[in-house]
Amino acid sequence: MTNFKKIIQLISLICCFLLPYQVQSAGWVTGTDVPIISLPLTQMSNSSYFPENTDDIIYNENMKRWTLIYSIASPANPFNWQGMLDHGNKVYIRLFIPPGVITTGIGFNSNFLAGSRVIYTQDFGERDCTNAPVFEPNGNTENGWNSKIGDSNVIHERDPNFFDKPSCLIIGFYNVANADNFLLTTFAFDYFITDKELYESWAKGNQAPIAKFTINNTEDESITGFTNDIITVKDAGSNDPDEDGSLAQVLDRNGNLIGVGNYHWGVTKKDDTAVADGWGEITNNNTGASANITFLKAGEYKIVLRVTDNEGASSQLTKDVAVIHGYAVNTTANEGGYVLMSFLSNDDVVTNGDAICMNNPNCSKKFPAGITVIPLAITKQGYSFEGWSGDCEDETEPFAVLTMDSNKTCTPNFSLID
Repeated sequence: MTNFKKIIQLISLICCFLLPYQVQSAGWVTGTDVPIISLPLTQMSNSSYFPENTDDIIYNENMKRWTLIYSIASPANPFNWQGMLDHGNKVYIRLFIPPGVITTGIGFNSNFLAGSRVIYTQDFGERDCTNAPVFEPNGNTENGWNSKIGDSNVIHERDPNFFDKPSCLIIGFYNVANADNFLLTTFAFDYFITDKELYESWAKGNQAPIAKFTINNTEDESITGFTNDIITVKDAGSNDPDEDGSLAQVLDRNGNLIGVGNYHWGVTKKDDTAVADGWGEITNNNTGASANITFLKAGEYKIVLRVTDNEGASSQLTKDVAVIHGYAVNTTANEGGYVLMSFLSNDDVVTNGDAICMNNPNCSKKFPAGITVIPLAITKQGYSFEGWSGDCEDETEPFAVLTMDSNKTCTPNFSLID
């Protein structure tokens, strides 16, 4: 099923529940905006009623124009003006017209238009949708109204002042002579598009920006961190894919980043519930493309980055963080060597030392609580290993075995060989 057919079905279902709103303007009994959607008229471009997908836009060979059609009612689900279009009453439709449309066709039908019965219509012209008043319907005379019978349509040629921007067209309906409870059962609107590129640019609308960020300089979708450690999150090239919005950064006179009001960092538990006081804190939030986060308790968390462009479109990216208890091994060595860290994994396999401590006499490395860590003293040429100080002082070999149940300090002692 095409998107267009789905749109028609959806609108048919919506219409049977829609109650037109009352209008205070004298002369009109009621009226409604079409398409019938919850978005403000100025945000129509993000609606599926105006698809960017060209499968829903059909090229008319006879007219040499592109056509987009949608319907808002059917005989099974009539336009709900029951009692509103009684004898002598007037109602209106305010029709939204996108840019690039040169002609609009409004087709309608009703079982009530059988025989000699007629309905009167009038085209009241286009206006800016942000200021589209409902025009007075010319009193109670038939002046300016055109009679329609059976399957009828109203053709509106686009106001050239609105061709390159959206507008709202008002079409009135006047029950001059028919009995009460008149119903219009089918409405179809045809947009004839001459500037397809202009239309598609508008239909695409302001696309949501793309959020990207790193955690501790990694782009992984999930990481493991430790309680009380500072986790640094940074923007990793979030961008806006179109020209309708931007993620402008705020710089000081020296070109330093001082803020990006479009970024918001947040933290929740893994189940999306809020993080209670005492569980963690975010610092530097809303200052721009980075923030520092400290978790005070172990648990499963989510870090969320929401970016919003200057036209109001937003999106967010979520990454998982497993926060666990951990303890640090701190080493201090003289110029005679350094310590290489290794640890036992859950299957008792020794994992090679972390290069973070290589050639670094002063090193601190954190490990999960309960794990076995093996500090290994690496002696430089011309020096000899003389033993350990601190939590490893009972060890006589160049390596020690530590169970991580608290923070540890191990100092290897090296002496120069004569």
